Amino acid sequence: SARFVAEAGERFDAPQAKATPLTPQPDPQANPQPAQPDQTWTLTSRVLVLLAEDAQPDQALAGLAAQPSPGLRRLHTIDAGTVEAAAAIAEALQQVPGVEHAEVDHARPIVFRTPTDPFIADQWTFNNTVLPGADSRVAGAWALGYSGAGSVIGTIERSFSRDHPDLAPNFSAALSRPQTVVRNHATSVAGIAAAAGNNNLGGAGAAFGATLADHNFGSGFVSTIVDALTHEQLATSIKTNSWGYDATVGTYVDGVSPLIALAVEEAATLGRDGLGTIVIWSAGNGGSADRPEYDPLNNNRFSIPVGSVGDLDTRADYNERGTGHFFVAHSSGNQRNVFSTFRTDEYTQNFGGTSAAAPLAAGIVALVLEANPTLTRRDVVHILADSARRADQFSEAWSTNAAGTDINEDFGLGAIDAEAAVTLAASWTPVSPELQLSANATGLPITAPDNQPGTPATTTFTIDRDLRVEFAQLTVNIDAANRGDIALSLVSPGGTVVQLTTPHTNFTDDLTGFRFVSRFFWDEIGRGDWTLQLGDGRAGGNVTLLGATLELFGTDGRLCPADMNHDGMLDIDDFSAFVTSFFATDPWADTDRNGSLDIDDFSTFVQSFFDCS
Repeated sequence: SARFVAEAGERFDAPQAKATPLTPQPDPQANPQPAQPDQTWTLTSRVLVLLAEDAQPDQALAGLAAQPSPGLRRLHTIDAGTVEAAAAIAEALQQVPGVEHAEVDHARPIVFRTPTDPFIADQWTFNNTVLPGADSRVAGAWALGYSGAGSVIGTIERSFSRDHPDLAPNFSAALSRPQTVVRNHATSVAGIAAAAGNNNLGGAGAAFGATLADHNFGSGFVSTIVDALTHEQLATSIKTNSWGYDATVGTYVDGVSPLIALAVEEAATLGRDGLGTIVIWSAGNGGSADRPEYDPLNNNRFSIPVGSVGDLDTRADYNERGTGHFFVAHSSGNQRNVFSTFRTDEYTQNFGGTSAAAPLAAGIVALVLEANPTLTRRDVVHILADSARRADQFSEAWSTNAAGTDINEDFGLGAIDAEAAVTLAASWTPVSPELQLSANATGLPITAPDNQPGTPATTTFTIDRDLRVEFAQLTVNIDAANRGDIALSLVSPGGTVVQLTTPHTNFTDDLTGFRFVSRFFWDEIGRGDWTLQLGDGRAGGNVTLLGATLELFGTDGRLCPADMNHDGMLDIDDFSAFVTSFFATDPWADTDRNGSLDIDDFSTFVQSFFDCS
């Protein structure tokens, strides 16, 4: 997918815009400072009285018309008529036995925790005042008190300008790799994620209180990319990537080095002291000519590919259309571009592409982790999925899968909503441990009818357990004269059809060991027959499926943990199946769903058996 390419000079995400530098101290007349908060205290005639634990209201408040509070226990309210009378009563009650505290009800100046930097008003992706709601609702998360404090965001590509006055306050040299070539693109990415706030310069990052680390991949060799992905992974909360391989090498990129894929997996599973580093990737800017599922960097269940939605809340014109998206975040592509840091001490109003969407998502994840630092990587993914909202409500591409999850080839599971995500995170119940099931295709090989993509050959995969799906991973070996002839769709037992490839212009042969990862079956129950449809979209040459493996990842989807044989009934067979599974260390015997097998699972099994019967 065409994104930032570091070879042969710098290239911004499409659509390319010439950056207009802005000085860090703008004209105060052209960009007036936000109004200062009201410094006035407001007093009322109400007296708030908190009684001691053992106090009797009739005695402590004798002669006063006190009303118990409907909320706080032991709190009573007295209306004294005037502010002066309220002050006198509050002072007198402080000396009364049984009164723990008394005060005049008042309002003092409140400052909402939104940065006051001079260009905040231009950062519409955080708060769109022209079309309210067509934004990532970062300002709403700020107002709840979150700034991303406590998170470390590592940016991976070339180096950013570490001395930029809006980045330097949040930059950590100790957590960074040695600096390489500084690029404006990297500087803009870093600013969107975590530029400093409240320093009277420029704007602010989505996570203006987070720590920035430069995890650049230097020359871009496999070895340096691996080093960047794994650098300081125990301390790093989020790694954001606004780069990809050049699509000119073929609409299908022939996979990615397994070392890079493994580095992403290790960061996501071992990072952040074992909770997992959240790895975010820009989903690509190939527009209607490309699909995100063709990109091996997106086809990784340990990363979060993020596409773009514009300031009108509609599809960005460069955003790729396909089922490889997970989410979208706001960026250029409708009427307005994105404000960020630029060069060594300047700013630009013309950044954009999915290169801007990815660091915005990274900053939002930092806000989420501040709301609940104990979240695992999978918890974060579930929170983003559960809180995502439908962008462009009028889009005809919206549908729901068999579980009722919103899906859209333009927007994935929806637009990331910072305010909803931090609210959900604050009271989040951890997801149960990840389970995995796999099946091989039956009746192979199969050959698709020539030049008939709408009349496919089919094969099936049978899944025999109730797994609630997070990710479906399909690995295929296809013999084809032209990869562009291949049309592939995967159909779940619930009937959800997810298109993985469409006929396109690509004349490379075969598709060997290529892995597709789909998020569009989110929350469906995987038990049953899955169907793979193989079509041929161009005349001449056969398209033959030689092998295919379907892997499902998710959580235990059984309504009753005691249903060990997944037949929907409880009987003596379930007792036998439980004992066998337990001593075989089968994770499905983890009936209390805590990630370990112990004596408590026996108790949970017995209890759930009788509770469900």
